[in-house]
Amino acid sequence: MRSGCLDSLRQPLESGTVTIARSIGNLTFPAQFLLVLAANPCPCGKFTGRGRNCTCTSQQVRRYLGKLSGPLMDRIDLRVQVEPVGRVDMARNELGESSQVIRERVIAARQVAEKRFAGMGWSLNSQIPARALRSTFQPERGAMNFLHDELDREHITARGLHKIIRTSWSFADLHGHSVPTMQDVQDAHAMRGKVEA
Repeated sequence: MRSGCLDSLRQPLESGTVTIARSIGNLTFPAQFLLVLAANPCPCGKFTGRGRNCTCTSQQVRRYLGKLSGPLMDRIDLRVQVEPVGRVDMARNELGESSQVIRERVIAARQVAEKRFAGMGWSLNSQIPARALRSTFQPERGAMNFLHDELDREHITARGLHKIIRTSWSFADLHGHSVPTMQDVQDAHAMRGKVEA
C-alpha cells in the first residue's frame, strides 16, 4: 500500500470523521473505527531475531519502514513487536489465559470506566478529551513526572503523552486501581513501542 493512502487515515483517526470534498460541496461522515496494522520488519520478512536469513539491504529496509510515517505511527495507541517463536517457546506446555477469562476481565474493566464517566458525554478511556487528561484524569503525581520527563527528553510527543495516559486508565481499570499508578503508566508507555515518532 502506498504511504499516501496510509497517511490519509491520520485525520479520521484523530477526529472520528471523514470529509469528502468535491466541487459542488463537502460531505462529512462518521468514521470511528479500530485500526489494526501489521507489518513485516523488512520486505523479505526475515529481519527478526538475529536477522541471519534476511536478504534485504539497509536501504530497502529503511524504504520499507518509511511507508509508515512518524505522524501516522504517533496516532497508533499500541505498538507491539512480535519476536519469532523459538524451540523453547514451542516446547512449553503451559497455556495462557483463555479468551473467555480475558473477555470477562475486559467487560468488568469497561463497566468501571463507564461508571466513572457517567454524565460526561463519553464512556471509554480512549475518548477522554486531552484537556480532561491534564486535569481531572491525571495519573498519580510520580507517574505524571515520569511522563513529563519523557516529553522533555523528546522520547514521546504531546499526542503520545495523551495516548499513554488513556491507555494507563485501561491498565488501572484492569488492575482495580482508582487512579493510574506508576506501574500502569510504565506499562502503557511500554505498549507504545521502543521508538516514539
